[in-house]
Amino acid sequence: MVDFIAKNFYYLFLGLIIFNVIQRKYRGVGDRKRMASLIVAIMVFILYIGAKGIQAKNLEEYWIFLPVFIDLTIFYTLKNKIFIFKINCVECGKKLSSREMLYVDSNLCADCDHTEERLDKVVNEMKKGSESVEEKSGNETESESASDPKSDTDTE
Repeated sequence: MVDFIAKNFYYLFLGLIIFNVIQRKYRGVGDRKRMASLIVAIMVFILYIGAKGIQAKNLEEYWIFLPVFIDLTIFYTLKNKIFIFKINCVECGKKLSSREMLYVDSNLCADCDHTEERLDKVVNEMKKGSESVEEKSGNETESESASDPKSDTDTE
């Protein structure tokens, strides 16, 4: 069991972290679900580090119960923050799309929730923001090349 955890939980942890980074795109409407996935990733990491430590110190396999106990304590205290992913709409019972299920905190379908419009605005603002950053960086490089190189040495 310890060998399995030490071998495979690293990839599970990386997958959860990548999923968490993808969730960042939905900042305004999915912060609670992002925090839940981060808590689960931390719990997986605790198990992984515990298993690697047991292997490194050549301890008996029953020591894995220590990180399991830590994870169970975290799980019990934060279960209301972890179990927020719903499959069905909480108002009408309609099945949620994968985007609504994984990224939107309200757990409401598009018919019941009007934050879907807000979600689209957030995504559009992010696209506009990345375009304006690219434009600004392009303008700065042009203005830097046009400036007099002697002006940089005058300040020294």
